[in-house]
Amino acid sequence: MIFQDPMSSLNPVHRIGTQICEALALHRGLRGADANAEAVRLLDRVGITAARRRLAEYPHQLSGGMNQRVMIAMALAGAPDILIADEPTTALDVTIQAQILDLLRSLQDEQKMAIVLITHDLGVVAEMAETVAVMYCGRVVEQAPTTRLFSDPRHPYTQGLLASLPTMQSRDEKLQPIPGVVPDPSQLPSGCAFAPHCAQVRLACSKVPEFAPYTPAHWRACHADMPSAA
Repeated sequence: MIFQDPMSSLNPVHRIGTQICEALALHRGLRGADANAEAVRLLDRVGITAARRRLAEYPHQLSGGMNQRVMIAMALAGAPDILIADEPTTALDVTIQAQILDLLRSLQDEQKMAIVLITHDLGVVAEMAETVAVMYCGRVVEQAPTTRLFSDPRHPYTQGLLASLPTMQSRDEKLQPIPGVVPDPSQLPSGCAFAPHCAQVRLACSKVPEFAPYTPAHWRACHADMPSAA
């Protein structure tokens, strides 16, 4: 797993090499010179220059982007089938963000692993994902292939998210936010959690909607029968 802020995930009092070698020992049984050699290879693979020298450095001696690459190297140390990336670029500037996303794509192809990308950035979603699951109040409310979800959203929350995105065509217009606030997770409504903010609410929304297929590849949890946006 790769977390949002590498500076709060890496141990500040241990050297980079120590932390990567710990993961290698835990997941692959490598120690000593073998672990060091593999740590150098991993750092080199994620694009860190002078990789052998970096093993002796501490997190505070590296930039935010380099620390995120160290976190990716540690995640790869376990040779995972699935890599969970939780907001992996939020703390980075746009240029470094693009580099990290390119790195994740190339590693995915190379390692033949799946990536579960958790993000609020719909631009990153459009660029990276093959399938998108939209969540509201801890529950998946819509899931579809990326191109279909962006062209024909079938849940009011997804529609609201996409409608609130600024575009070049709408830059002189007011943004269209979703009204209201997200409910307290400990005090969710008894029915559909999005119902208090939904323009298509109906009596059936007093019950939690079933997550069911709208088409074989497009699922949603909604009582409304919405017209296609395509």
